[in-house]
Amino acid sequence: MTVDTPLFQHSANFTGAQVKAMPPVYSPERVARVIVSLAWRPRREVLVGTSAHVLSVACAIAPSLAERLFARMTDTSHLRRGPAPETLGNAFGPRPPEAETGGWRPRWRWARRAAVLGISVAVLAGVAWSRRG
Repeated sequence: MTVDTPLFQHSANFTGAQVKAMPPVYSPERVARVIVSLAWRPRREVLVGTSAHVLSVACAIAPSLAERLFARMTDTSHLRRGPAPETLGNAFGPRPPEAETGGWRPRWRWARRAAVLGISVAVLAGVAWSRRG
């Protein structure tokens, strides 16, 4: 889960790859509502969004498989291949604000649903594959 903030635009990058937000991307307002609700009803842990629940179940059912799957998803969904400029970001001082959000959140509702469905299918396929014998 990624919160749509300008984190990636303001961070230093020495990976050699362009960093992008990993779907699903949630609005800062959605996450803020959850944080405010925790002030009224504290809990030690809270999951935001369908994908968080799916990933939590995957970790409970097959932790080592889920960990390998998450590593592969991070490599393929979080880093773009190709050269990226090295940036110091705000490591040595603040940068002027560019926007309130990072512009990562898909504008279409179907894109978010497709991402959740894709993650769910991948997790279930991985669990089925690990239990085949």
